[in-house]
Amino acid sequence: MCSSDLAASATLGCVALFAFFEGGRSLPEMLACAGALGLAVAAADFAGRQFKTMLELAETCVAQKQHIESVAASFDAALANMPHGVALYDSEQRVLLANRRYAEMYGLQPGDIKPGMTMKEILELRAARGVYLGDDATRYVDGRVSAMATPRSEHDIERYANGRIIEKSRKPIPGGGWVSVHEDVTDRRRARSEEHTSEFQ
Repeated sequence: MCSSDLAASATLGCVALFAFFEGGRSLPEMLACAGALGLAVAAADFAGRQFKTMLELAETCVAQKQHIESVAASFDAALANMPHGVALYDSEQRVLLANRRYAEMYGLQPGDIKPGMTMKEILELRAARGVYLGDDATRYVDGRVSAMATPRSEHDIERYANGRIIEKSRKPIPGGGWVSVHEDVTDRRRARSEEHTSEFQ
């Protein structure tokens, strides 16, 4: 018997029980009332168990939501405090996430990069702050957009017009798009260069 049938039986049982106590009834009528009352009790028990199950499910959902939020908060904290810049793009070259360090090493504020922005828009912001290769910012931006039309694994070191040296790795992800990791190695490279120069003086 489904829950709706039990609920209907419970209602009939209550009505029958009320009628039984309101006036004298024959034995068959009394038995009918007793049967209806039994169904009412069964329905109430079923409803109680259903409520308990739903309550337990709700508590589980709340606990899982809290766990997910806790994990997400930990992930955000780890991403924000990484020494490397990290950016994730989808198959349409739109950024899904970029951490604070990624923005900073390219001369941007964390709030400058928002989910949904295209790579071209971000490259143009970077170029406006002198972070591009070669002597033509527009050519650099267009070239990078064209090159990433078909993402592939890459690892290179780029020296930008503003003097910063960035080491970066890119890797395609399933479904299109890519993830990239960036490290500002300017100070390390300069220190190595100075050390190398001093050896020959």
